[in-house]
Amino acid sequence: MDRGSTTTPQSHTTTPYQSRETPISAKSSGIASSIPGSMYQRDGSDMNTTCVVCLGLLHEGEMIVKLPFCLHLFHERTHHVNRH
Repeated sequence: MDRGSTTTPQSHTTTPYQSRETPISAKSSGIASSIPGSMYQRDGSDMNTTCVVCLGLLHEGEMIVKLPFCLHLFHERTHHVNRH
């Protein structure tokens, strides 16, 4: 091997995973409208919790929606606007 030569690293092209099925959104499937709202109550682990839709802070006593699997929180009024 010649110490004076340099080698160019090979570039690897990766393609993102592409689903062959059409994704189902919560809005189009009716799931979003079936999630009940609840009153937001901070627990010890919530520090400056924000709405994942509008990014505004959630305040104690506000009506919110909590998604069942990912546990994201958002204002119920934001949820209502997005349903229509």
